[in-house]
Amino acid sequence: MPRQHVRCPPDQRIVDGFARIREQLDVPPSFPPDVLDAAEAAVAAGPRIPAGAAPTVVDARDLDFVAVDPPGSTHHHQAIFAPRHRRG
Repeated sequence: MPRQHVRCPPDQRIVDGFARIREQLDVPPSFPPDVLDAAEAAVAAGPRIPAGAAPTVVDARDLDFVAVDPPGSTHHHQAIFAPRHRRG
């Protein structure tokens, strides 16, 4: 499903407000290198079923799910898989 990107011109009051919040909460400007390295390694490894997962957990990435969310939705947890049955 295509994703719609909405861009707004920066409002200096909002930019400054977020800067104050990050300063007050001591939020670093970026992730630490070890976190970025771990994220890159996870992407390179690809999706997998975690060790210790219930035996009923299966890899279903080969199934064609259909999202039933309305166009423009930014979440996709409402999806179904409807396999063909006979000729239908």
